[in-house]
Amino acid sequence: MTTTDTTIIYRVHEARIEAERQALRNLADHKFVEFGHWAAQWSCLNRVAAGRLPNPFRFLVEAARDELNRRANAVLIEAGRTEVARAGARAVEAAAAGHPVEASPAPSDAELDAAASSLGYGPRGAVCPEELGD
Repeated sequence: MTTTDTTIIYRVHEARIEAERQALRNLADHKFVEFGHWAAQWSCLNRVAAGRLPNPFRFLVEAARDELNRRANAVLIEAGRTEVARAGARAVEAAAAGHPVEASPAPSDAELDAAASSLGYGPRGAVCPEELGD
């Protein structure tokens, strides 16, 4: 390995460290576009670096996935409660009108997923698209 190669490897390594630092600093300052720029910069530098490192932003990706799943499950729970309340109201109206009341089945998984989808959420257990590169 020549001195030039060593210098290039060192510069890529230093640039990768700086990109990670800048990305986290911009995220802390709520500068999300700049965060994306520096995170992408880190990813590109990591791709060309001699020794690839694990993604330092993986914890952010995992936190985002967890939050999306938590919200989707909350929406599904609320959709199920709403459907049960509607079924109860129909049963009360039918009983008040003197009609026989039959137990209605609980909403199916497909109905709950459709309700969540109509509110902008994915199906239960859904995850984000692929995380940032290694």
